[in-house]
Amino acid sequence: MIKIFFFLITLTFSKLIYSQVYKKEVNIKTPLEKIEVTKGHSSPNVVSWRDRDTGLEEIHDLDNDKFKFSFVPNVNTNPYKLFNVLTLDLAISKKYSEDLWIEGIFTFGKFEYNSISQINATNPVDHDEENETFTSLGIGIGRRTTYLRDFIYSENFYETIQAYFNLAKFHENFLSQNFFGPGLRADYGMHYRFSKSMHFGFKISYNIYAVRRSESFENEPASPRHLSLSWLSLGTDFSFYY
Repeated sequence: MIKIFFFLITLTFSKLIYSQVYKKEVNIKTPLEKIEVTKGHSSPNVVSWRDRDTGLEEIHDLDNDKFKFSFVPNVNTNPYKLFNVLTLDLAISKKYSEDLWIEGIFTFGKFEYNSISQINATNPVDHDEENETFTSLGIGIGRRTTYLRDFIYSENFYETIQAYFNLAKFHENFLSQNFFGPGLRADYGMHYRFSKSMHFGFKISYNIYAVRRSESFENEPASPRHLSLSWLSLGTDFSFYY
């Protein structure tokens, strides 16, 4: 046992000495030393691509982006009811500071009622086959980050995160009633920049609204006049920079 113990001690020290010498000679990094803390939004804001005509690499600094116009068609995230939610976003953005944008957004579209709300118990009308119309106008802030590059090794990928405060009009077709009210919207997008002036990507949007219609008669209770609307949509983002 003693011989085995001394053999293990000798072997251990030999490995330690060898590893230190070998590490010093070839400058091997341990796994912990290889870990790099992500720089996120502060990583180099540079994208590049090859010109189709010349074959030369073109480089664009994202810090030079000043304005952005976005065209985003959206569908339902439920693959079995894709077109129960069908909207189009038109947004214009102005760069405010490093990777922070001030944004205005206009949305219009149509929904199947049961995909965005539930039948009001005080007004139990069957809306199954009805396509309701919706429009909203809002303002918000957005941020562009590059955390995605930690997983996708391409400098042309980045994310956008947006939050909006909106005012909406919802037209219920069955009874031909208009509802108005405020709402909130949160977006998360992943994008690929393939030229100086364009990016393409996908965006997930969560929307929630509290809308009301006017009284049908004097002193009508608030409950039957109120609707809560909420939905999750998936959009295809085409944006143009200038």
